[in-house]
Amino acid sequence: MQVNIMVVGLKQNLTKAKDCLKKTRILGVIGMGGIGKTTLATVIFHELKSTYDASYFAKDLKNKSDSLGILCDVLTDFNKDLKSLPTNLVDAQNMLKQFMVGKKVLIILDDIRDQDQLDDLFRPDILSDNTGITLIITTRHWDKIKDRVRENGKVEVGTLDENAANELFILHSCGSGGLLPTAFCDIGGRIVKACNGLPLSLAILGAFLRDKWRLRCWERALRRIKRGRCLDGDQEYEDRKLWSTLRTSFDGLGTDEKNMFLDIACFFCKDVWPNGMSVGRALHVWTMNDIPPIESFNMLIERSLVNVDRNGHIEMHDQLRDMGRMIVEKEEEYLGTRVWSIDLSSSTQSIKEV
Repeated sequence: MQVNIMVVGLKQNLTKAKDCLKKTRILGVIGMGGIGKTTLATVIFHELKSTYDASYFAKDLKNKSDSLGILCDVLTDFNKDLKSLPTNLVDAQNMLKQFMVGKKVLIILDDIRDQDQLDDLFRPDILSDNTGITLIITTRHWDKIKDRVRENGKVEVGTLDENAANELFILHSCGSGGLLPTAFCDIGGRIVKACNGLPLSLAILGAFLRDKWRLRCWERALRRIKRGRCLDGDQEYEDRKLWSTLRTSFDGLGTDEKNMFLDIACFFCKDVWPNGMSVGRALHVWTMNDIPPIESFNMLIERSLVNVDRNGHIEMHDQLRDMGRMIVEKEEEYLGTRVWSIDLSSSTQSIKEV
């Protein structure tokens, strides 16, 4: 999703984050999935990186266990002329520390899952010995980073207020500068309320309803949201609340678009392809399997279900990915159609060999 669209409603948090960075070099951005943590960190990164000698954004770390591989990516990005990469974690940490001496460096660690991962990626002495480093960490759980982030560096991202929620929904359903037709104001307000102030839900529901200017379509979407169709009763409440909204957009896809969405969720996300799956390569795979690729893929983009980064690689929000994988695991229609829950290193190698 584009930063200039998703930044709606984050202005207050952006101001707070910048104020915190005047007082501390370590910022912790806390909040539930789909609330806008990554978006906030992305906006900060793009606004500040030009003021640093080097910068790196490590995305979606919740689903990455190879700390050495991540550090090698960081080192390669910082030093394009690096002759050889470290073969163990300690050497990688020491090389990172050495590189940062005397430099202003900005690093963002997105969606940290536990303190051990944080310590592996950014050893405490690296920060203490280099005063020019700014570290921003996003996570769902404060207790995972509280030993490294002071209270004055804590930014909690909450749900959007009513005005911001309406603004974001209308932006996606009507376009920039658009307004809801009078006949849709009431139902639109109820849909916004049902999204519980979650930016991801508002963006995707707005995109789903764009150009569907029939009241019964909007009423049907609202009923689906209120039914709270969930994929698994054992999931955390916050995920189920979000998925019940996102599922409405998935259900509104055609067969080809649903299969393409599930392929991306299971096979083409960056936790399987760390360097990213290119759009061209994915389209080639789908063409070989008789899926009309261009039209279907563009539909997913239009509905904000996938994005393409500046390098031409496919991106999908981790909540959408998790929802897609849960559909494949739990629903009879899709059981056995995609085997993805295997060792990622071996699966990636197998795919590369095909």
